[in-house]
Amino acid sequence: MMKGRPGLLLALATCLLAGCAQKPVYDDRFYRLSERLSRLEEARSSQLERQVSQSLATLSNTIVELSARAQRSVVHVSAEPGVVINSGTGFVYNRDGIILTNDHLVKVVARLSDGQIKNFYKEQVTVRFHDGRSIKGRLIGVDPETDLAAVRVETDHLPPPLELATRRVRQGEMAFSIGHPRGLDYSVEWRPISAPYRIGSLKGTLLHQIGRGFFVGNSGGPIIDLEGKVIGMAYSSFRLKFEKNSKTDVLYAPIGWAIPAETMARIAPELIHGKYRITEFVRSN
Repeated sequence: MMKGRPGLLLALATCLLAGCAQKPVYDDRFYRLSERLSRLEEARSSQLERQVSQSLATLSNTIVELSARAQRSVVHVSAEPGVVINSGTGFVYNRDGIILTNDHLVKVVARLSDGQIKNFYKEQVTVRFHDGRSIKGRLIGVDPETDLAAVRVETDHLPPPLELATRRVRQGEMAFSIGHPRGLDYSVEWRPISAPYRIGSLKGTLLHQIGRGFFVGNSGGPIIDLEGKVIGMAYSSFRLKFEKNSKTDVLYAPIGWAIPAETMARIAPELIHGKYRITEFVRSN
């Protein structure tokens, strides 16, 4: 039976031999393709790492340049003397010598003749510039509800004002602050926006929730975006208090609150034009 079909057997044998011979060829092609894909993936990964590294370097350089430029317009504000000396930060708002800062920074705690302790506003506060000059500024308006205050200074060498942002702040964007925490003048710190326009600890206005809290001396300082514009003003922190070794109280400030630029843009002209004039408890230095 097989003898009558020699051609079929020969063709079958040839087909089997050809298949066995080609299998290593296909395996080799697959191996080379796999290697090529691996090399492409490695190259892509390296490229992404380089791009991320370059982006971070660019971001760092941007903040270095913007902060160096903005520091000239940031000031140290203090209201003294008093039982408690309030001091913090402010910034040049316009070319007419208006400094914006916090209301709580321009109050002093004074002891009255009958022994009572009371808050007073001062007609004058001390404003110290980045170049070391200290001059007296006149307090022209305060708004306790938004914790904003305006101080006018008279000087021939006024630094350029910082521009308020007019856009909506976005959650997750990066910004930085300039202030004087614990007397450490002109400290620059990264401040991610945790949640904008949130009801915080200040009545009467929405606040930006800032990643990382503020310290004494940061208050009144600008929060600046990557375009160099002010998107907020440092106001306060949400602090957690706990005891260490049952002896020492430790404060940890994981969340900061900032007054939005929109609030400053709305209130500042009213402070300047007398809507929030101080009519009582004013004491001269």
